[in-house]
Amino acid sequence: PPMSVGSHAVRVTADTDTAAPTHGGAVGTAVLPLAVTAWFNPPPWLPAPAPAPLRLDDGHVYVLGFTAWWCESCPQTYGPLTALARRYATRGVRVILVTAFYGEKLDALRQGLLATHHVALPVVVSGVPTGMADFFGTPNNRHFGTVSSMPWVIVVDQRGVIQFRQGGATADS
Repeated sequence: PPMSVGSHAVRVTADTDTAAPTHGGAVGTAVLPLAVTAWFNPPPWLPAPAPAPLRLDDGHVYVLGFTAWWCESCPQTYGPLTALARRYATRGVRVILVTAFYGEKLDALRQGLLATHHVALPVVVSGVPTGMADFFGTPNNRHFGTVSSMPWVIVVDQRGVIQFRQGGATADS
């Protein structure tokens, strides 16, 4: 059955097609491992919250919520993403928030997301301390394509292929 992301139904199936998908950020393209600088609220399935790339083709579905502590509409997604994580946890769906540095230090970034917004989801800090523009320009992350607004949600299937992309936050998303 399809997984519901807001008002959208996303069908993610175990596909045995072995053809190598192309990279580029569009629906139907594959992603490389997500570059990890640090974890906040590391998930229990993570062997060790070390800054190592996170493979997204390990047989699980990943819902990646791209966010920023300064983004006014991003907190609107935290509740629905948390509910999605709870609803589909037993079905192998992993929901993760992804952020980058925006000139602040790691402790300030943690404070901005976790304390100010009370985020309970696992959070990956990816990239270097210069912001999302640099995040999406790094070799391991440019395959997510262009994220032109915050928040942004990308659903990656069990094979590491993008199945859904949506930017912005609205009442029905």
